[in-house]
Amino acid sequence: MPIGGNNETGAKNMSMVQYGDDLLLIDCGVQFADDDLHGIDYSIPDVSFLTKYTKDIKGFLLTHAHLDHIGALKHVLPALGMPPLYGTRLTLGLVKKSLTEAGLLPHATFIEIDTAIEAKHKIGQFQVEFFPVNHSVPDCAGIYVETPGGAKLVHTGDFKIDYTPELDLPFQMDRVEKIGKRGITMLMSDSTGSPRPGHTMSEKAVGEALDEVISNHTKGRLFIAAFSSWISRVQQLITICERE
Repeated sequence: MPIGGNNETGAKNMSMVQYGDDLLLIDCGVQFADDDLHGIDYSIPDVSFLTKYTKDIKGFLLTHAHLDHIGALKHVLPALGMPPLYGTRLTLGLVKKSLTEAGLLPHATFIEIDTAIEAKHKIGQFQVEFFPVNHSVPDCAGIYVETPGGAKLVHTGDFKIDYTPELDLPFQMDRVEKIGKRGITMLMSDSTGSPRPGHTMSEKAVGEALDEVISNHTKGRLFIAAFSSWISRVQQLITICERE
């Protein structure tokens, strides 16, 4: 069940999976306000219907560290009884920073996941496996969830296929194929740009273009802007400047 972010871009992503009385929640992001919402900084998912089921929530599964996927946790966790948080090292690290600022860190439970390890985690009645995907922030995960009833769900998170990324491992198509051969009954996938033909540009190609721009710039200052979460882009710029 989508709670937020369905058919939207950059908008309070949050989903729920239920089997019997057990609930899993996937991501919990904010949506930054449009210009016509005066006085509003951002909105969060409406979880009011979940507050009576806090004992049934077995955990939050986090795909990656963008605010539209983790930014609402500091608001939502207390209302839902502080369920445990599952995610990769970088994702949990940024969540911990947010929860520290909100005074919630001592009350939170973190389970760090290494996506390089092919392992299923029993969470409530679910079997959950995290697998690595590429995106504009490092250490991202797709999620495979299996229920006792035989349902097999894949949530890709935000992803792109990049065989020459800057920081992460190359996209592991063989790992995805192995999961696909289990017989997936439902796919929840990020789809930004998917109707366009062709392929997403690799980080390697972007790095080469940046190198050319910087190398050929010989007069005055050069300003380069990037998302603060695009850690691989920042690393590319540092590497190029050290070499120059």
